[in-house]
This record gives sequence, structure tokens and C-alpha cells, in this order.
Amino acid sequence: MHRRRLAAAASLVLVAVLLAACGDDGDADRAAPRPTTTTPTPTTTTTPPAAAVDWRARTVDADGVSESIDVAFCEGEAPFLCLSDAATGEHLGIVEHLDYPHTDADTGALDEWAHLHYESVALDRTTHCHPDYRLERDDPTRADVAGADGIRYGFTGTIDGRVVEQTIGYAAVVDGRMHLIVANALADDACLARETELPVAVMADVEPLLAGLAAGSVL
Repeated sequence: MHRRRLAAAASLVLVAVLLAACGDDGDADRAAPRPTTTTPTPTTTTTPPAAAVDWRARTVDADGVSESIDVAFCEGEAPFLCLSDAATGEHLGIVEHLDYPHTDADTGALDEWAHLHYESVALDRTTHCHPDYRLERDDPTRADVAGADGIRYGFTGTIDGRVVEQTIGYAAVVDGRMHLIVANALADDACLARETELPVAVMADVEPLLAGLAAGSVL
């Protein structure tokens, strides 16, 4: 993963490489990746809140899903949703949609992708971040993504127990393409500087909203 975030063409190249082969484990052990596992994806029991987003028509309806966050497509043609504070109108950050060719729609293959992605990020953070940086992976769980069987994945980065980075994403294969719907968050003093990432403090409110957007996506 490049030094900023999952975004645009560079991210697509990285994810495609990760699907082809497992990354280097690295020598450092400060934030060493966990070994890849093959345990089945747990089934989620939570019903996502109702939301609808058509990524091609660039329309989104998430009214009533979150009282604190408003959602609209960002300006331009990029597949980004801009999130803003519902009370103040302040721009908070983005949710992004990435996709590329991929044919294996089995959730086990999605689990493997999530593990490889985590290992790549963990190696990057071990190499470039604070010596006390720790990265913890969320085990993938089954999730509805655009009506398909997908997964929810993610990870959280901390320094001295304080959260400085968080990623929550949804992945599924639809019509021969791998689709990722992702929210990334960084603290102001994180290893990476914030650009379009969300503040860590809003992720508790973003998580149910993101689940609704993933489930209600038209891809």
C-alpha cells in the first residue's frame, strides 16, 4: 500500500498484486502481521440501516441513517462520497469505491484478500511509523454488499494504546469485478498526515452508515 491510502489507480495495482501472491513478512516485529488463517468467515446477524447509493448514476439517499453525518457525492467524477457534519456542515472526509477485474466470488477468497491486505499495511507501518505503533486486524465477517455475499474487514492502529488510524471496508465480487467500499480515518498526529481521511473520532458514527451504504449500493 502506498503511503497515503487506498485510492485511484495505484491502489488498484497494489490490491491486484496482493491477490496474486502473499507479501513479504518483513524482519521487524514491532507491528508484525498475523499469520494468514483459513477460518471460515463468521456470519453477521446485524441488519444494516437502510441506505441507497448508485455509484454509476452518482445518486445517494442516506436520510435518516445517521443523525450526525450527511452524505453526498463529492464534486468531480471520482467515486467518492463526501461526509459532512450534519450540524455544522463541516467537511469530514470521504468514503471511496474501488473496483477491478476479479472472478472468484467465494467469501473464502475474500478472506484471503483481507489477510494479505492487512499484512501489506502492517509491514508498511512497521517500516515507516513510530516504534510503538501497533496494528490490530478485524477478522473478516460476512456482510451484504450490493446484494452479494461479501465481507466486512478492517484494522486499527494505535500508539501507546491510543487509536491513531482506523480502516473499515466492505468487499464483494459482483459481475466479475472486485468492489471495495472503504472509510479510512487518521488522527491529526498519526503516522500519516490527514488529507481526505476522516477523523478517528467520527468512526463510531460512520460504521453503521457505511454498512448501510455497502448493502444499498448499486455497482
